[in-house]
Amino acid sequence: MSHKIAPSILAADFGNLQRDCEMVNNSQADWFHIDVMDGVFVPNISYGMPVIKTIKKHAKKILDVHLMIVDPNRYIKTFQEIGADVLTVHYEACTHLHRTLQAIKHTGMKAGVALNPHTSADLLSEVLNDLEWDIKSYFTLGGAMHDAAISAWGIKGYYDYIRPISVLRYLSDQGQSTFNDSLNYNPNGYNLIDNYIDIVNIGDPLVGDNLENLGKIKLFTWKGHESGELGNGESGSGWILAENWWPYQRPSFVTPPFAGYVSGHSTYSKAAATVLSKITGSPFFPGGIGEFDIKKDEFLVFEKGPSIDMTLQWAKYDDAADQCSLSRIWGGIHPYIDDLPGRLIGKKVGQDAFEMAKLYFTNIDIVNNIEKGDYKFKIFPNPINDNSFINVINESSKEISFIELYDLKGNIIKTNILRDFKNNIKIKSSNFQSGIYIMYVLFSDGSYKSTKLIVRK
Repeated sequence: MSHKIAPSILAADFGNLQRDCEMVNNSQADWFHIDVMDGVFVPNISYGMPVIKTIKKHAKKILDVHLMIVDPNRYIKTFQEIGADVLTVHYEACTHLHRTLQAIKHTGMKAGVALNPHTSADLLSEVLNDLEWDIKSYFTLGGAMHDAAISAWGIKGYYDYIRPISVLRYLSDQGQSTFNDSLNYNPNGYNLIDNYIDIVNIGDPLVGDNLENLGKIKLFTWKGHESGELGNGESGSGWILAENWWPYQRPSFVTPPFAGYVSGHSTYSKAAATVLSKITGSPFFPGGIGEFDIKKDEFLVFEKGPSIDMTLQWAKYDDAADQCSLSRIWGGIHPYIDDLPGRLIGKKVGQDAFEMAKLYFTNIDIVNNIEKGDYKFKIFPNPINDNSFINVINESSKEISFIELYDLKGNIIKTNILRDFKNNIKIKSSNFQSGIYIMYVLFSDGSYKSTKLIVRK
């Protein structure tokens, strides 16, 4: 094992900081060691960012920053920006150590872990390696996206209704409902709004050579895919006939024959945000902020744009999910009412997917393990003698999240579950062979119960 010598700058003469930095530069020491204390995690307070910037200015060797502070995730990006090369955090200060170490590595810094004297080094064995983290998070997110798709699109199939493009074009056929003594009046038409919704009159550039568009409704909006006035790939905004309105998307976008009622994007993004919050142990992006860089004139695929380089930023996973949800409204793809139901569904899907995934990552002995919670349920008939349904009656105040059935070899048995009411669940038994099974029931608070089921056929 190699060793590094790193003198602590805390022992320097801060009245002659440049001189002491030069002394370390000219010595055989390998690194500069910088102890940062906040007066909370440890009693003392050391120094802040301005002093470290000064040290970086004079140091010619690696800066090893040791954070003795609470919630170090908030400052990871800041320490990277002021020049830290190695960032060491305390096990005791991190809610989710693996997540913190990944966030440090993501910035390009090396990551280290320090332990207080009373903390056992054996606890570090719980930190996942990168490959295990990738596999488990990918598995969990993949399951959540599958369930989100089934939920959102299953609902769309039953409850589809009109889309924004269909509404706008329908209203354009009706006319305007603001002035009953003016052109193209219809009580079911548009409500005219100054500078946004108006009537095509004589002299209007949209009126047509033969006045064929006189009295039609016009909108001030994005000009759509066919407009080439700017000559540089940007349609821009301006007045167009309402009957020619398009959502702000590529021309091949599947609308209007595109199912509505709930927003798939709202469902997917909220499910993903919920899973990431649970699997990382924090609702915040690593380092306290998530970023996505957008290059000028390269991001949009249906017109040139944006006009400048941009960086989207979010503090929480939910913030990014909510912006994704709102983009479907801003683009004219979903009406606003499709958004919130999708978010609520996605949150429930994400929670259930995470609980399901934990079963595959945890070695649970469902026969001999001591079960948590005093929650009760009944199953009948038991034994079961035919191909009818098994009824599960929940007598607990907590909702049942899901049910799994195992044979005595530990194999999961495929089940077809129907939910009649909140507390009454039916399981189709036609595919069960004669034998003894263990029914495993997980409740909404993470508690679980198991019981024996006998099948006689």
